[in-house]
Amino acid sequence: MSNKKIKQDYLNKIKELHKHNKLYYEESSPTISDKDYDLLKIEVINLEKKYKYLRNNLSPSTTVGFKPSRNFLKSKHRVQMLSLSNAFNEEDLANCESNGCMETADSNAVSEKAKNRGRKQLATLGSGNHFLEIQKVDE
Repeated sequence: MSNKKIKQDYLNKIKELHKHNKLYYEESSPTISDKDYDLLKIEVINLEKKYKYLRNNLSPSTTVGFKPSRNFLKSKHRVQMLSLSNAFNEEDLANCESNGCMETADSNAVSEKAKNRGRKQLATLGSGNHFLEIQKVDE
């Protein structure tokens, strides 16, 4: 495969990732599963590793997340939110949501009813790509 073809394939994959970011974060309408998204992201990163001349400002290796949706109201947390920068050891990192990867996670599995019910009070976890619904709290 020629360098030109490789670069075009790479740029098409980045364009597709950007489209899916917009659908997920801005429009709350993902069209692929989290697993398929992650696989596409890995393809882009692997192309960059294999072909050092491939670089793009929208690459997942140079960006984190996406601009926040305008659908959410801003609110302050009552308690300071902690992040991985506050992890104290390797065990803390390993215990962070299956080391940051949940193969079975699928945003399409969250019902519209659940999304609509909590839309104005949702908060993000991690880089903003998680939805958390608490059904019941037992003390």
